[in-house]
Amino acid sequence: SDKLKECLAMEVQLSYDSSFTIDSYQDYSQPSTDNLTHYYDPVTQTNCGPYEAKVVACSNYDACYTSEVSMMDSSYLSAKELSSSRQAEMTALNRIVCLLDVLQLPAAEQPAKLTECIAAIHDVSSLNLVKPVAPAKAACDPGATPAGCVTV
Repeated sequence: SDKLKECLAMEVQLSYDSSFTIDSYQDYSQPSTDNLTHYYDPVTQTNCGPYEAKVVACSNYDACYTSEVSMMDSSYLSAKELSSSRQAEMTALNRIVCLLDVLQLPAAEQPAKLTECIAAIHDVSSLNLVKPVAPAKAACDPGATPAGCVTV
């Protein structure tokens, strides 16, 4: 029956390729040594290329999605550090403005206003960052292995 498969494979190859010679015959009944996990089976005449492309695309999508979510998280952490320093700067600027206002007051009012400036809590919540939510990962399913495709 191995001989029959080999003969059928040669017959299939002859029908698809007019330049085929016995010297150029490659035994396709065995898995190829390339990087594919599925291959064309000339006995069943099943072309697994489209299915293989879907498997590769889904694998690439998974890797890309994971990488992008990781980069988004990293970017958020970097931005959050910058935001914290900007909040400290804004607090200092608000305090400076308050202290400059104290200098414009009459001398009798300055001590009370100075104490008020030192105790003041300045609202910098407008500089808070909201962490973005990663988009939902789309489902990627290459489907069932077509009949006749041989998994390597």
